[in-house]
Amino acid sequence: MDGDGQSTSGHVLSLIKESNRATLIGEELASNQFCTGNQKTGLKLKNTGVSYQVAQTAFFTTVQGFPRNRGILPDHQVIQSIQDYLNNIDTVMDYAIKLIKEN
Repeated sequence: MDGDGQSTSGHVLSLIKESNRATLIGEELASNQFCTGNQKTGLKLKNTGVSYQVAQTAFFTTVQGFPRNRGILPDHQVIQSIQDYLNNIDTVMDYAIKLIKEN
């Protein structure tokens, strides 16, 4: 998992994590068991012209006990460095393979 997973990624991974269906490896997700839907109202500030959107719906999973102010946390935090990325090294996959071989 990486830090860019949003919206339904948080829903799915919250259920997987709570039910212990998989070992999550990577970075904290950018979403969690709660997210606002894509039904939004577009608004514009009168004096500045700045546009913004406000969600009209929210979606939750049945997961209890995970913090709402954090993304879904991996079981094993592994962060790929920019150097590994530039050198085409998949740090997270390498870690997962190592973990499999150790068990």
